[in-house]
Amino acid sequence: MRMSFREQATRLETRAPEANASPPGGRGFRRSPQLFPLDEFEEQQLESLLMWGYASAPGFFSKGLIDHIHNKVDAMFRNMSHPPGQSASSETAIELEDPLVRVSEVLDIAFHESVLKVVAHFYRHIPPVYRVGIVRYLPGGGAQPCKFRQDSHDSDSLEILIDLVPVDRTRGPLVYIPGSHLYAGFRPHLMNALGLQVEPRRLDDHEVERLCARNKWATLTGDKGSITAVCRRGLSKGPFWIQPADNNQPRTSIRIEMTGHKPDVHYGWAGNRMHKWNFERMSRFQQAFTHPCFVEEQLLA
Repeated sequence: MRMSFREQATRLETRAPEANASPPGGRGFRRSPQLFPLDEFEEQQLESLLMWGYASAPGFFSKGLIDHIHNKVDAMFRNMSHPPGQSASSETAIELEDPLVRVSEVLDIAFHESVLKVVAHFYRHIPPVYRVGIVRYLPGGGAQPCKFRQDSHDSDSLEILIDLVPVDRTRGPLVYIPGSHLYAGFRPHLMNALGLQVEPRRLDDHEVERLCARNKWATLTGDKGSITAVCRRGLSKGPFWIQPADNNQPRTSIRIEMTGHKPDVHYGWAGNRMHKWNFERMSRFQQAFTHPCFVEEQLLA
């Protein structure tokens, strides 16, 4: 008898990893590709993510749904201790607590099956961490320039932003160095050969220009409802603002952070807090990525 997707996913996630084997779920993923079919659009997104380290889907979600969510979260952010556009001395972003509880409609975006299928194909298994948040990035005062992050060469983290406002150069776009995720392990040797300091740190623009010409940098902008996905193994910076500028505005996004399976790693993550009724209306495919922690009177038994 054929197992349901949820049963299959549970078996994949709980199987004990074997020495030198693929991550839990990897072999099952290859044996059961019909559980993760991709359409042409999804294949294009996956190909871009694997080849260039980033993918962008402009205006993917309907503006009506995006505006509805933004109106809700905008009021919540305005009632927080750091009003939009005024960052505290060491903060560049503020985040809503329990976004899936307070704004239940976010579930329909964060767990959209097209997003989940691309993620599953990228990792070739269901990631053990799939954390959903709602973040408002704030333009700073211009005292410190934004620098490029370089995560460890074995990082398998993905970050996805679904924007609730149009993103241009005044609303904190991301900048990504195309293909830089592919040579992350070789980067220290390359930096040493170019006479750059190799120790873990953020890189200035002029240093990154020695690794990749500025005219090849990808500045990721888009209309409200756009999806931007980046592999954190590559070189990226942002959200950033060209400062100073009087017309700079905050960037408000649904942010999804995920990572793949790693042997002997405890992630210390409690899961996505949500209402049980919201979880129950999801498909079995969506539920496999949710890692739910039900709230208050609907606590998970």
